[in-house]
Amino acid sequence: MRYQIRLKRNGGIQENELLDDLKLVSHKLGRKSFSMDDYDKNGQFRRGVFKKKFGSWNNALNKAGLEILKRGNNTITDEDLFTNLAAVWEQLGKQPSQSNLDSDISRFNSGIYKKRFGTYNKTLPLFARWLESGDMSINIKDRSESVTQGHKTKRDINNRLRWIVAKRDNFKCQHCGWSPAKDIGDRKLEIDHKVPWSKGGETILENLQTLCSKCNGGKSNLES
Repeated sequence: MRYQIRLKRNGGIQENELLDDLKLVSHKLGRKSFSMDDYDKNGQFRRGVFKKKFGSWNNALNKAGLEILKRGNNTITDEDLFTNLAAVWEQLGKQPSQSNLDSDISRFNSGIYKKRFGTYNKTLPLFARWLESGDMSINIKDRSESVTQGHKTKRDINNRLRWIVAKRDNFKCQHCGWSPAKDIGDRKLEIDHKVPWSKGGETILENLQTLCSKCNGGKSNLES
């Protein structure tokens, strides 16, 4: 029935209806860029109508105020793909499957990883090498900020370090033991400074711990 409705509407569909639907899909996915495959799973119309109305899929995205997601090497970097993999891994509390990458929690689907690295299994050792290639123990700030604040490190925790801390802590809260891999609840894992950065604590592996958002929020309340 839905297929028949699409066929009927595509003949006289207005541009503003298409743009509004793109924005709705963007809101549903929680990101400003998505592929035509993502749209097919979540949108109301056939992809072909966008080319007829706007000349191309990218033109439609531009007109809707969204970002263009290209699959070429010049647009999506290895850093983008590995950063996304780390974020999905942390959110799940376990190694993502290909179906996880094809879900709404991932910015890039499994097909992009396969096209870039050959297979998903070949992606994993390259991801490990990416983790090892970065500075995961200290994130040096520029000289002026370091002198002003009296810190050797930035407050923000980079993606590599976040993943390393979460992996070390078995992707579970170090206070209550909650883990997204086995527990249900409206919370997520967060990386926290044991000694607060505001009190001189540095952003280094030894001073970081994994907490769930509930425990981390309670800790913040106590410190304030």
